[in-house]
This record gives sequence, C-alpha cells and structure tokens, in this order.
Amino acid sequence: MREQLRERLDVLTYEAPLAALRLVAVLEHATAEAGEAAAHAARADDQTWGEIATGLGLTE
Repeated sequence: MREQLRERLDVLTYEAPLAALRLVAVLEHATAEAGEAAAHAARADDQTWGEIATGLGLTE
C-alpha cells in the first residue's frame, strides 16, 4: 500500500504539482492525528514508552 501511494504521488507531483501539494498537506494532517490516536491507544493498553519505541524501530 505504501509503495502504491508513493508511486501515485510521484506521478501526481509531475502531472499536477498543486494537487500533489494539497494531498501532502492532507496526508500530513491525517498521519499526525492517527499517530496521536495510536500512541494513546498503545498507552491505554499499558504498553510502556520503551515498548512503543521498540515497535517504531527506535531506541530509548
């Protein structure tokens, strides 16, 4: 799914750059909201910040 999105965004960037910019803004907003909700859900499931960092591929 991520690869398909990237390919379509690449095409849109050259065919309709303003539309690509609008889409990027929408995606940035949506991913920020989803990330916040996922972090709250993970904490509500009693996952530690260390576990969340590990799940993200980050170190503490």
